[in-house]
Amino acid sequence: MELYSMIFEPLIRRGYLRQILDENIQKTTEILSNLNVGHVHMTGSLVTDKAVRETLSKSRPLMSEAKIADMVTSELGCVTPVIMMPAKYTEKELRHAVATILEMKMVNGGCNCLSANALVLSKQWEQKEEFRRLLIHEI
Repeated sequence: MELYSMIFEPLIRRGYLRQILDENIQKTTEILSNLNVGHVHMTGSLVTDKAVRETLSKSRPLMSEAKIADMVTSELGCVTPVIMMPAKYTEKELRHAVATILEMKMVNGGCNCLSANALVLSKQWEQKEEFRRLLIHEI
């Protein structure tokens, strides 16, 4: 968090942004229930999103569901494609591409917006089978 604190320092200093580490459910509930919280952005699952919205609703009983919805933005995953352009690659380049794709899947258990969830290969790509073989071998 130290790096992000340095990057966002001007916003933090002016009171526009506050970063909070996820310590536990009790602490998160306490933070979300604070009426000074005006917006929450999170990554995670649909279950997390629903729990955050429920906590905000309970702590703000006079707010409509629509107003609560406006307070929350979530990045709950996507289908990030990886497109291998049909070209002539060295074996080293193919292995690097395979390693990069697998790293995209493994970071944070695949729960991030950069997780490779679709692989697009040209039917005419001459190295398609070689690439597939390397990918399957590394998996």
